[in-house]
Amino acid sequence: MKTDIDIQIIHNVRMLRKEREITQRTLATMIQTSHGFVAEVEKDGSKCKYSANHIYLIAKNFGCSLYDIYPPIDPLAP
Repeated sequence: MKTDIDIQIIHNVRMLRKEREITQRTLATMIQTSHGFVAEVEKDGSKCKYSANHIYLIAKNFGCSLYDIYPPIDPLAP
């Protein structure tokens, strides 16, 4: 099951990927997984999500910060 944080991470990765004109297939190569996995992660209703290692590799390969991928922390949230 995807949490709200998982969904936001996936959305942020998709946006960064599209801004950089990186295909799902290229992203899959960057994070050492299959194109089908990335497609499944980005599909609404799927239970697949990125691991901590995937997120690290995405940030490294995109040349961005983890702060660009993770949603901001709301100190007032429960």
